[in-house]
Amino acid sequence: MFVQRIESRLDRLASWLQQPSLAVVGLVLVHLALLTPVPQADPDLFARVAVGRLVELQGGVAHEDPFSFSPRLDRWVDHEWLSGVVFYQTAEFGGDLGLLVLNYLFLILTITTLVRAHREFSGRSRVGLVWLLASLTLLYGVWVSVIRCRVFSFLAVSLLILVLVRWRNGKSRWLWILPPMFLLWANIHGGFVAGLGLLGSVACAVAAKTPRKSFQLWLVLALSILATLVNPYG
Repeated sequence: MFVQRIESRLDRLASWLQQPSLAVVGLVLVHLALLTPVPQADPDLFARVAVGRLVELQGGVAHEDPFSFSPRLDRWVDHEWLSGVVFYQTAEFGGDLGLLVLNYLFLILTITTLVRAHREFSGRSRVGLVWLLASLTLLYGVWVSVIRCRVFSFLAVSLLILVLVRWRNGKSRWLWILPPMFLLWANIHGGFVAGLGLLGSVACAVAAKTPRKSFQLWLVLALSILATLVNPYG
């Protein structure tokens, strides 16, 4: 009887923990507890905000580096210029607190998207959710500073995973949001290359098993690559 009671309570606890809303709330609280006491600003943030201010003052991206004291290149390409615009506008509107809130917003969106992707991929697998929660708790290191450009890539990768899961489940229309996403991603953080690699790897894996089924993936990959060429630098 005692063992049965223990098993019954463990089953109830597992059932309670597998709720996606509770998983998100729990993970967010863990991250906030770890980050809130000592939020640290990374020097890269100040450079991004400065670039965003420069874009607003000039009405477009600069092709010459105005910040360097060393010999300059003939042409300056800032592949993260759009993140600077986002950070500068956020700082103008909400100051340091606004940047901190934006960081936590990306944290919540990333975790929520990954939990959603897991639920749609594996259904109500308790063991799978436990491993997901254990791995996501390690992500607090991503948000150790007030905010950095990499938060865009972590959210974009989680969205890419969700889209691929939905495609696997027969919802192929979701693939068509990827080219516009890669257009923004290529202008906001260099991590878009990893996203193209992930999409290409999935296309190769599917083609090896069912070539016909991979056609949509190859088409979307090609369109996504073309989308990354749309930027202020040509």
